[in-house]
Amino acid sequence: MTNDLALPCAHAELIAELPREVMGRIEKTYGGRWIVRDADGGLLLLSPDLTIDERFVIPRYFVESGWFNHDISPDGRFAAFAGERRSACVRVDGSTVWEASHPALGNVDGEDVPACAVFAPGGTELWAFVPVPDDEWDEDSDVTYTAQRQVISLPGGAVIGTSPSFYEGPHKVLIHPDGRHASSDAFDGAGNDGRWTRWDADGRPTTTSRGFGVPLDVHPDAGTWLGNAFGTVQLHDFGPADDDAGRDPRVESSTATFLWAWFLDRVHVIALSEYAPKHMLLDTHTLQPRARIHYPAPHHDADAINLCSAGDGTWVTVTAALDGAAPCIRRWRLGDGIRGGEPE
Repeated sequence: MTNDLALPCAHAELIAELPREVMGRIEKTYGGRWIVRDADGGLLLLSPDLTIDERFVIPRYFVESGWFNHDISPDGRFAAFAGERRSACVRVDGSTVWEASHPALGNVDGEDVPACAVFAPGGTELWAFVPVPDDEWDEDSDVTYTAQRQVISLPGGAVIGTSPSFYEGPHKVLIHPDGRHASSDAFDGAGNDGRWTRWDADGRPTTTSRGFGVPLDVHPDAGTWLGNAFGTVQLHDFGPADDDAGRDPRVESSTATFLWAWFLDRVHVIALSEYAPKHMLLDTHTLQPRARIHYPAPHHDADAINLCSAGDGTWVTVTAALDGAAPCIRRWRLGDGIRGGEPE
């Protein structure tokens, strides 16, 4: 077994920062930009250099509910929010483009989980995964186990198509760069069934890839995807998946300690580990550890548990107030090469 603390160091170089207190996870979006909630009830769209491109006020319902998915359109004109019993798309000025009230989506543990709404790459459609009553719908508790995909046209907000979906929450749906496939996952009490779905012209969903992990990211070349099954990172191919044999990964990591992982670039995966070292580089083809990331003093970003990569060789960290230092979002890239031994 690899001694992760003995791995060589990959030195990080700081390229941008934004002193800002934020909440929850930071997410990547189109054009190398980032989406994150601030501490004052806003949803921020950050440019690659971490300047604020847009700020949307989160509608009160979603702030008070506490658990919701969100997204911002590629052109920064609209934001979508999807909670347990309401979903909406709004403009920057707060006016409503589309909204829907719906039952709560129940999971295998008997919990209510949020719906999801994400913008397609072209920016002219919103895909909303809206819970709808099914045969198991309990009218008294208003809980269902089925979500329908609704396609909303922008900027008008008209629903131009509905079709079945495999969405069972709560993880946010990822849309493939081709704009035709979307991810979902379902936990059955024993494991996750991660899958990618394509909707044909007649609205029928077709599963094009399956895996045992939660879908995390798509390779920059769009040919493979990362999943996470109980801390083990898996690499899956896009392709036919007609039975359980089709769910086996191409390769998986040898350790089960990873909370999240993203493609840093075409040859590296950046992973967030549960244990030290927390930020690591994995080989894209083998998913074996190659290096631990070392941040220059006085930064403490190795302690950050909020991390994301754009797939272009850069990544961001989000740190809370620590040892008197202000909270900050920082963007990094790798320095020259990977060097052995202890960092200076």
